[in-house]
Amino acid sequence: MNLKTDACHHLLQDTRRLVAFMFILMTLSGCVVAINATEAGPQSAAAHSPSAGSPPTVIYLVRHAEKETTSSDPELSVQGKRRAAALNRFLANEPIDVLLSSDYRRTKATLKPLALRHNLDIKIYDAGNPAALVAKVLDQYAGKRMVIAGHSNTVPDLAGRFQSSGELNFVTRADLDHDEYERIFVVIIPGQGSATLLELAYPGIGP
Repeated sequence: MNLKTDACHHLLQDTRRLVAFMFILMTLSGCVVAINATEAGPQSAAAHSPSAGSPPTVIYLVRHAEKETTSSDPELSVQGKRRAAALNRFLANEPIDVLLSSDYRRTKATLKPLALRHNLDIKIYDAGNPAALVAKVLDQYAGKRMVIAGHSNTVPDLAGRFQSSGELNFVTRADLDHDEYERIFVVIIPGQGSATLLELAYPGIGP
């Protein structure tokens, strides 16, 4: 194992330990630790979540991988296909229940390796109606673990909405940069208490 591969391996382990530790804190004491996040406003997403003792709702929000530049609805580029595979490896040990994508080739292709791994259909949502997506997830998929693929100008917005029950009470950050593909926003909504927002990055994919 070379140094780069070894570093990626340790990063994956550390990330999974961090998320697991968050679950333990919320389950045993109701505490919420926010890393690279701000606390949600008074309308917490937990208001829509199951009662205390229910499993948390875990939402992984990712931007689509790199795309071709040949059409208005392009496929993934070679680099993008590598990134989709890297995302699949990064979440390999996560028990994913639901995959949600905007109705574009690049977002659906980003989730395709995960769909094959978990034998899941990719459900389509309207990228132009983020409030409807948040309401649907909190109502129909409470207690589930899911990956939602979006875009540079929608993923940070969705992260804020999920943490604050559909109302954008704060801005997590500006739109992602045009070349910023490795970010993952993780929203953890416990059965009782405030939601937690983590901003992570999965390992690079090389040239």
